[in-house]
Amino acid sequence: MCTSCPAGQDSQGGVTGCSNCEPGYYKTLDNSMCTLCPADQTLSAGATLVTDCFAVTGCNLGQGYNSATSACEQCADAHYKNVAGDAPCNPCGDNFQASTDRHQCKCKQGYFGPSTNGGVNCQMCNANTYSSSIGMSSCSQCPDESRSETGSTHLTDCVCGPGVYMLESMCQSCNEGKFKTGPGNTADLIDRNSL
Repeated sequence: MCTSCPAGQDSQGGVTGCSNCEPGYYKTLDNSMCTLCPADQTLSAGATLVTDCFAVTGCNLGQGYNSATSACEQCADAHYKNVAGDAPCNPCGDNFQASTDRHQCKCKQGYFGPSTNGGVNCQMCNANTYSSSIGMSSCSQCPDESRSETGSTHLTDCVCGPGVYMLESMCQSCNEGKFKTGPGNTADLIDRNSL
């Protein structure tokens, strides 16, 4: 059964669980997805009402004030800013990557955890799992009969065992009369009759 996310939270597509709406977005219980605040308004992560949005003064979210140029500039790679104003950008923590808009830090590929603005360390995906996108709240399980190393970042890192090969994202058994002695995803099958 599918479960709705609570107010202030959204899911990334059905399998990853719920996480706070990004700064500048809000979600009521009636909404199915996080909604952008009205123009020139913003708010902190996890807001639940449009009335939580407030007018931007100073630099926007994702921008820090550069005193040398007297201008607002996008935060550098691996930095974020989740409040409006002239405050500087903050560095992301270990195993985090800044979101494209630099509003928050999210767990990088191969890691999982809450994406709460760089304040929580991300955990490396366990063996036999992978995380192919940033900001995942959990790692995806490798297909049955396959294995992966810790910190895997793609489905292709899941390697099928002997006797099976990868086809359409699943480990498939060798056809009758064929076998495969070692691990791998390609169908390098040996014909039993050729031995």
